[in-house]
Amino acid sequence: MRNNPAGRSHRNSVILSGYLLRDPVTEAMPDGRMVCRFTVASYRYYRDGVGKCCAHVNRFDVESPPLLRDAFLVAFGSVQISGYIQQEQWHGTGGESCSRVYIVAEHIEPAPAPFDRV
Repeated sequence: MRNNPAGRSHRNSVILSGYLLRDPVTEAMPDGRMVCRFTVASYRYYRDGVGKCCAHVNRFDVESPPLLRDAFLVAFGSVQISGYIQQEQWHGTGGESCSRVYIVAEHIEPAPAPFDRV
């Protein structure tokens, strides 16, 4: 693990299991790189205060190199992704601060079979 200048170690890593919401799209970036973009839905199951089973869905934007796309990325397929969180920041046309947070996938594989819900 690398150390930052203040001497504290840090690590930016994510492991996410979920379902693809649509087929991935490959795009050319302004610098000439090709990236694959897709969205993964991940569900959290829990019981509320009265014991009723509930579900909450989160949607995450993901980017990966195009080579990772071919093996497992099919719409509504189950995947497990490992990578890191990336943030882009810019100023909009009106001068307002804007940002976007997404996951950069470094490894993609079929997700393990889902476990029983709560």
